[in-house]
Amino acid sequence: MTPQDRIIVALDRPSTEENLRLIDELNGAARFFKVGMRQYYAGAERVFEAIRRTDAKIFLDLKLHDIPATVAGAMHSLAPLAPDLITIHAGGGAHMVRAAVDALAQSSPGTQVLAVTILTSMDGADVRGLTGSEDVEGAVRRLATRAIEAGAHGVVASPLEATMLRDALGTDALIVTPGVRPQGADLQDQVRVMTPQDALNAGADYLVIGRPIHGQKDPRAAFEHILETMA
Repeated sequence: MTPQDRIIVALDRPSTEENLRLIDELNGAARFFKVGMRQYYAGAERVFEAIRRTDAKIFLDLKLHDIPATVAGAMHSLAPLAPDLITIHAGGGAHMVRAAVDALAQSSPGTQVLAVTILTSMDGADVRGLTGSEDVEGAVRRLATRAIEAGAHGVVASPLEATMLRDALGTDALIVTPGVRPQGADLQDQVRVMTPQDALNAGADYLVIGRPIHGQKDPRAAFEHILETMA
């Protein structure tokens, strides 16, 4: 893949109309878009149609987390959208991961399931509050390994854990990293971040980038500048 193929642009603008404009502004440049919870719950039909008109891929980031039967049912309901990637929470356990993968294998076999490990907004203190004593890297490794063993096609994790995950999971598992910020960009609510080129060097397959692109006056110029830093 080229650097252009590896960037997933997050459609995280406040309204559908703004996200539609962003898709139009990046037409011919961006090849992958992320539709998250905010846009999906506001209604995503027009957004999905707009993305498909540009021949770009779709990452549906809903982070499903429920009992296995409920998640499997949700996957059957989402299957007609045929996203390229979809997320669940690894914390739902092996049975939930397997239920999600099996449901899509029946109804949308082209969709790959990614298990979200630890959110990039969380730090060591947050993780210890959840696990009692485990550090971030240990929690990410444990959640990712179990998710892949249960059938997930890849994981979502901070770029800071990408090298460890590549060593632990091998070459076949996809590693998708949010928390990617060009040098000098505002970190905002992200605490575990890395530059785009460093994230790729660490072993990431795809980089989810939002505000450094959609938060700029000229998103296309921002996208192209990021590509230059990755060349």
